[in-house]
Amino acid sequence: MTTSREIDASLSHSILDEYEETNLTPRDTGVLQTVMEEGLTVFTFDGLKRLTGLHQEKLSRIIDRLEEEGLLEKVDEGYRITARGNETIPRPLSTALQPIPIVQSLLPKDVDLQQIISGLKGRWFGGLRWLGYSQDNDATILKWIAEEDGIQIEAHRCEGCRRERG
Repeated sequence: MTTSREIDASLSHSILDEYEETNLTPRDTGVLQTVMEEGLTVFTFDGLKRLTGLHQEKLSRIIDRLEEEGLLEKVDEGYRITARGNETIPRPLSTALQPIPIVQSLLPKDVDLQQIISGLKGRWFGGLRWLGYSQDNDATILKWIAEEDGIQIEAHRCEGCRRERG
Protein backbone atom coordinates (compact mmCIF):
# COMPACT_ATOMS: atom_id res chain seq x y z
CA MET A 1 0.00 0.00 0.00
CA THR A 2 1.42 3.39 -0.99
CA THR A 3 1.03 6.19 1.56
CA SER A 4 0.81 9.91 0.87
CA ARG A 5 4.39 10.38 2.13
CA GLU A 6 5.65 7.68 -0.21
CA ILE A 7 3.81 9.32 -3.11
CA ASP A 8 5.67 12.58 -2.47
CA ALA A 9 9.01 10.85 -1.92
CA SER A 10 8.76 8.71 -5.05
CA LEU A 11 8.87 11.63 -7.45
CA SER A 12 12.21 12.87 -8.74
CA HIS A 13 12.86 16.45 -9.79
CA SER A 14 13.40 15.39 -13.42
CA ILE A 15 9.85 14.02 -13.57
CA LEU A 16 8.45 17.19 -12.01
CA ASP A 17 10.20 19.40 -14.56
CA GLU A 18 8.03 17.86 -17.29
CA TYR A 19 4.89 19.20 -15.60
CA GLU A 20 5.86 22.89 -15.31
CA GLU A 21 3.26 23.74 -17.97
CA THR A 22 0.42 22.18 -15.97
CA ASN A 23 -1.22 22.85 -12.61
CA LEU A 24 -0.12 19.45 -11.33
CA THR A 25 1.60 19.11 -7.99
CA PRO A 26 3.99 16.28 -7.13
CA ARG A 27 1.21 14.70 -5.08
CA ASP A 28 -1.17 14.85 -8.11
CA THR A 29 1.33 12.95 -10.21
CA GLY A 30 1.98 10.53 -7.35
CA VAL A 31 -1.73 9.73 -7.05
CA LEU A 32 -1.90 8.87 -10.76
CA GLN A 33 1.24 6.76 -10.48
CA THR A 34 -0.27 4.92 -7.51
CA VAL A 35 -3.36 4.05 -9.56
CA MET A 36 -1.17 2.90 -12.45
CA GLU A 37 0.99 0.80 -10.12
CA GLU A 38 -2.17 -0.93 -8.85
CA GLY A 39 -3.10 -1.71 -12.45
CA LEU A 40 -6.60 -0.29 -12.05
CA THR A 41 -8.53 0.94 -15.06
CA VAL A 42 -11.50 2.08 -12.94
CA PHE A 43 -11.33 3.03 -9.27
CA THR A 44 -13.50 4.69 -6.65
CA PHE A 45 -12.88 7.83 -4.63
CA ASP A 46 -13.18 5.94 -1.32
CA GLY A 47 -10.89 3.18 -2.54
CA LEU A 48 -8.26 5.69 -3.62
CA LYS A 49 -8.61 7.53 -0.31
CA ARG A 50 -7.91 4.29 1.57
CA LEU A 51 -5.08 3.34 -0.76
CA THR A 52 -3.23 6.66 -0.50
CA GLY A 53 -4.16 7.69 3.04
CA LEU A 54 -4.99 11.20 1.82
CA HIS A 55 -7.69 13.28 3.52
CA GLN A 56 -10.87 13.41 1.42
CA GLU A 57 -10.70 17.19 0.87
CA LYS A 58 -7.11 16.99 -0.33
CA LEU A 59 -7.89 14.02 -2.59
CA SER A 60 -10.97 15.81 -3.95
CA ARG A 61 -8.81 18.80 -4.96
CA ILE A 62 -6.27 16.47 -6.57
CA ILE A 63 -8.97 14.68 -8.56
CA ASP A 64 -10.42 18.04 -9.67
CA ARG A 65 -6.99 19.14 -10.97
CA LEU A 66 -6.45 15.82 -12.74
CA GLU A 67 -9.86 16.13 -14.41
CA GLU A 68 -9.13 19.75 -15.45
CA GLU A 69 -5.86 18.61 -17.04
CA GLY A 70 -7.70 15.85 -18.93
CA LEU A 71 -5.72 13.10 -17.20
CA LEU A 72 -8.65 11.61 -15.30
CA GLU A 73 -12.36 11.31 -16.09
CA LYS A 74 -15.49 10.52 -14.13
CA VAL A 75 -17.32 7.39 -15.29
CA ASP A 76 -20.41 5.56 -14.00
CA GLU A 77 -18.38 3.27 -11.72
CA GLY A 78 -15.94 5.89 -10.38
CA TYR A 79 -12.91 7.35 -12.17
CA ARG A 80 -10.44 6.23 -14.80
CA ILE A 81 -7.20 7.50 -16.23
CA THR A 82 -7.63 8.92 -19.72
CA ALA A 83 -5.47 8.04 -22.71
CA ARG A 84 -3.72 11.40 -22.21
CA GLY A 85 -3.07 10.49 -18.58
CA ASN A 86 -1.54 7.17 -19.59
CA GLU A 87 0.72 8.91 -22.12
CA THR A 88 1.68 11.85 -19.90
CA ILE A 89 2.43 10.31 -16.53
CA PRO A 90 5.46 8.02 -16.41
CA ARG A 91 4.78 4.53 -15.09
CA PRO A 92 6.47 3.97 -11.74
CA LEU A 93 8.91 1.16 -11.22
CA SER A 94 6.91 -1.57 -9.56
CA THR A 95 7.87 -1.90 -5.93
CA ALA A 96 4.68 -3.71 -4.94
CA LEU A 97 4.97 -7.02 -3.18
CA GLN A 98 3.95 -10.07 -5.14
CA PRO A 99 0.46 -11.26 -4.16
CA ILE A 100 0.05 -14.59 -2.43
CA PRO A 101 -2.79 -16.72 -3.83
CA ILE A 102 -4.87 -18.22 -1.04
CA VAL A 103 -7.98 -19.50 -2.85
CA GLN A 104 -8.64 -20.69 -6.37
CA SER A 105 -12.13 -21.57 -7.55
CA LEU A 106 -13.08 -23.42 -10.69
CA LEU A 107 -16.56 -22.72 -12.01
CA PRO A 108 -18.65 -24.73 -14.46
CA LYS A 109 -18.36 -23.65 -18.09
CA ASP A 110 -22.01 -22.56 -18.25
CA VAL A 111 -21.66 -19.95 -15.47
CA ASP A 112 -22.27 -16.37 -16.63
CA LEU A 113 -19.00 -14.76 -15.48
CA GLN A 114 -20.06 -11.28 -16.58
CA GLN A 115 -23.09 -11.50 -14.30
CA ILE A 116 -20.90 -12.57 -11.37
CA ILE A 117 -18.38 -9.81 -12.09
CA SER A 118 -21.15 -7.20 -12.38
CA GLY A 119 -22.59 -8.38 -9.07
CA LEU A 120 -19.23 -8.06 -7.29
CA LYS A 121 -18.21 -4.63 -8.64
CA GLY A 122 -18.63 -1.91 -6.06
CA ARG A 123 -19.66 -4.27 -3.24
CA TRP A 124 -18.33 -4.18 0.31
CA PHE A 125 -17.81 -7.39 2.27
CA GLY A 126 -17.38 -7.08 6.04
CA GLY A 127 -14.24 -4.95 6.52
CA LEU A 128 -13.34 -5.07 2.82
CA ARG A 129 -14.01 -1.87 0.89
CA TRP A 130 -14.25 -1.69 -2.90
CA LEU A 131 -11.12 -0.25 -4.53
CA GLY A 132 -11.63 -0.69 -8.28
CA TYR A 133 -11.03 -2.99 -11.21
CA SER A 134 -9.10 -3.58 -14.39
CA GLN A 135 -10.55 -5.35 -17.41
CA ASP A 136 -9.30 -6.26 -20.88
CA ASN A 137 -10.01 -9.03 -23.39
CA ASP A 138 -8.03 -11.67 -21.50
CA ALA A 139 -8.59 -10.91 -17.82
CA THR A 140 -10.59 -9.07 -15.20
CA ILE A 141 -9.16 -8.11 -11.82
CA LEU A 142 -11.44 -6.86 -9.03
CA LYS A 143 -9.81 -5.28 -5.96
CA TRP A 144 -10.86 -4.60 -2.40
CA ILE A 145 -8.87 -3.07 0.45
CA ALA A 146 -9.23 -3.95 4.12
CA GLU A 147 -10.58 -1.09 6.20
CA GLU A 148 -8.35 -1.76 9.20
CA ASP A 149 -4.90 -2.59 7.86
CA GLY A 150 -4.89 -1.83 4.12
CA ILE A 151 -4.42 -5.45 3.02
CA GLN A 152 -5.71 -5.90 -0.51
CA ILE A 153 -7.85 -8.72 -1.85
CA GLU A 154 -7.98 -9.41 -5.58
CA ALA A 155 -10.33 -11.59 -7.59
CA HIS A 156 -9.01 -12.60 -11.03
CA ARG A 157 -10.78 -13.94 -14.08
CA CYS A 158 -8.35 -15.19 -16.68
CA GLU A 159 -9.86 -15.99 -20.09
CA GLY A 160 -6.72 -17.79 -21.21
CA CYS A 161 -6.86 -20.01 -18.11
CA ARG A 162 -10.47 -20.89 -18.89
CA ARG A 163 -9.60 -21.89 -22.45
CA GLU A 164 -6.78 -24.13 -21.20
CA ARG A 165 -9.22 -26.12 -19.02
CA GLY A 166 -11.85 -26.53 -21.66
